[in-house]
Amino acid sequence: MKIKLFLLLLATCITTSAQKTVTGTVVDKYGNPIYGARVEGVGSSRYTFTNMDGTYELEIPNGVKRIKAEYAGMNYNTVKAWSDNTIKLKPQTWWNKKPERGQWFVGLQMHIPEYNETSFGIMAGYVKYFGFYVRGVYEFGSKKTEDDYWTEGDAERENILLTGATKTIHNSVGGGAIVRIGSPLYLYFGMGWLWHKYTVECTDNKWRDYGDGYGYGLTFDGFHFQNSMYAELGLMLRYKKMFVNGGLQVSFLENDLGMYSHVGIGMFF
Repeated sequence: MKIKLFLLLLATCITTSAQKTVTGTVVDKYGNPIYGARVEGVGSSRYTFTNMDGTYELEIPNGVKRIKAEYAGMNYNTVKAWSDNTIKLKPQTWWNKKPERGQWFVGLQMHIPEYNETSFGIMAGYVKYFGFYVRGVYEFGSKKTEDDYWTEGDAERENILLTGATKTIHNSVGGGAIVRIGSPLYLYFGMGWLWHKYTVECTDNKWRDYGDGYGYGLTFDGFHFQNSMYAELGLMLRYKKMFVNGGLQVSFLENDLGMYSHVGIGMFF
């Protein structure tokens, strides 16, 4: 019996020593106390609510390093698990709302190349404060035939007459990192691969591929087309579940730099 009593007292002492009590006050941005705010130990199941004067007293395990305060209509705030903390909460708006979890997003993209063809595609990724994305575009609208101007023999090519109309098809795929920068603004930056296909209109009303950059470059009217690496930088603005984005893509061509702008719209879920 004495041994059981001793073990019970020992367990009680160990449990008590593994706990600590933190105190403080929760106030709004003007310093007014907030009654009924929820205060919890981050990573534990311990929580309490503030009194009429905004004060709280919370017992948490010694291993808990931070405490979190939240109140309806306000952004939550976390501070170190010390006593006599004053935790300030600010009104929550769409502009300053903090993300509570990571979210996936997907959107439609449109590229406006340096030349004359628009490409369409998608952008998708995952982010809380930091995340990743992938993005690809493809030009779907150009007329194509089974005839390939580049692969035809010299004799046949010499007999094909051109109208002077041209199209440059821009395709790319890549990805990178996306970072939340303190508001519903996100900065994304990455790298990838792009390729061009240059088409010409012939007098028989057919469009023929002049070159696609695979293994070689093509010079036409001072422009040099070929496959290349690219780097891109852009901004994404989120409003509730929707977002718009836009940025620039710079390709590292052999003799010059190519620059393309892109815009998009999508949603988080």
